[in-house]
Amino acid sequence: MLWPTVLSHDSAYVLQEQSETPAMPVTAEDVTALQRNFPRTATAAATCGPEEKFTRSLDLLCAGIATLIQPPSEALLPEGP
Repeated sequence: MLWPTVLSHDSAYVLQEQSETPAMPVTAEDVTALQRNFPRTATAAATCGPEEKFTRSLDLLCAGIATLIQPPSEALLPEGP
């Protein structure tokens, strides 16, 4: 589950980075709405370069996946000395 998800994210990020323009034009109203509805995200995105955006998004993806991983059952752990 982990590798296909990370690979898909990586591929999509590269395709997005290499694309010419958005399929739909982004208007000033769109930017204003983004800043109003998600002020911390908009501020962080404006201060990060492409490499940091990729690293942060990958960290976020891995943190989300980590919440789905179940710790081993205590019944399966070897008993102590």
